[in-house]
Amino acid sequence: MIWNQLFVVIIAVITVSSIVSTELYIPNLPERNVIPSYNWTFLTTQLHSYPLMEDTTLEELTSRKAARHAKQCCLTHASNPRHIRNTLKTGYNITEIKADPAYTYLYNSTFWINEYLHMGHVHYIIVLMQVMQLAKIDRVVMQRAICFSTLCWGMGTMESWYKGFFAAVFEASGRPLIPLYVRWDGKDKYVRPLYFSVNTSDNYVDHKFITNEEEKKPILLQHITCFEELYSHDNLRLGAVPAVSSKAIQRFKAIAYKMVNATPPLTTYFSPPTNSSPYTILFGYRGSKLTRSMDNVQEFITLLQSRFPSPTYRIRPLNPSDPPLGYKAQIQAVAEAHVVIANHGAFEMNMIYMRNSSLLLEIFGDYSVAEMHTFHRTATMFGVLYGRYHAKGLADHDQKNYSMTALEM
Repeated sequence: MIWNQLFVVIIAVITVSSIVSTELYIPNLPERNVIPSYNWTFLTTQLHSYPLMEDTTLEELTSRKAARHAKQCCLTHASNPRHIRNTLKTGYNITEIKADPAYTYLYNSTFWINEYLHMGHVHYIIVLMQVMQLAKIDRVVMQRAICFSTLCWGMGTMESWYKGFFAAVFEASGRPLIPLYVRWDGKDKYVRPLYFSVNTSDNYVDHKFITNEEEKKPILLQHITCFEELYSHDNLRLGAVPAVSSKAIQRFKAIAYKMVNATPPLTTYFSPPTNSSPYTILFGYRGSKLTRSMDNVQEFITLLQSRFPSPTYRIRPLNPSDPPLGYKAQIQAVAEAHVVIANHGAFEMNMIYMRNSSLLLEIFGDYSVAEMHTFHRTATMFGVLYGRYHAKGLADHDQKNYSMTALEM
């Protein structure tokens, strides 16, 4: 039974996490985890080929293909609101470009995001966190419509998750009032600025407080859009390690925790538990309206409670999607947990808010896709231990529901 095997792992992780200092703790990967995992040799090779950084430079990020940086350049297909790749081109006559209304030219520096605003896809743009702490970014532009398909419903929307993420990222850069240009609908050819703050009740900043009138105006996205200076995410498929240094991550976590009204205040490390503050194991499960939902959730919760009894442990079941949790509740839930057990899905990306040396246990399906390595690599980058279990009853990524067998539990 896999959870009997995990008992020793969880106890070891909890013990370590309670004595870790404020420094980011990154454990050495074992040769093989006790949790079954496909293609382990490939995964550890990829992880070790990108050693984690204490700090970094733009030159290192570009050499690792975590970020792109170019000056006096253009992107093709820049007006497309859906999935399409841009081509970076140089050699244009910039003087002619500026004078031609068929092109849009953006002065100063721009970080360009060509990705859906999907909570589970944040690893594709995570390098933004690092670039903004290294370079003077004047604006961030999202090419794709942020309400594409179901992306304006649930726990991972701009309102319920991303506004907190961007507020913390921008604040950690030291220049919080940077506009994020978005369009809600793909029919709109213009992107319009949003401003964020960790100090306002709704995390937005009213435009009346923005003194630069040019930064209030919308930007027309055209097929070819050109830039004085361009930054963007690059080869971050599968959650490239590393795209963000440990110093940048520490700053981000500290800022994010300040947005949560927790008692006692959250820190990036754990204090030793007491009788009134037990070890917390969070089980974040997917609601019945979503794919890959577990039918026998209560049976699984009962098993956890028997394996990890009160008062030493606290088992916290959590359905974050029904009704959708806001980002503050999501941050607090994972940051207060020593161990997070979660089905593969968007909620897992809250690992970026988990405390140093905490443990993420992912319940995946009995199938193999490239995406299965994404969260492992991102967790490693953010100082979180990771394990994966492949549930035999979940045979397909789009399967509606499944059950864990008695033998598995």
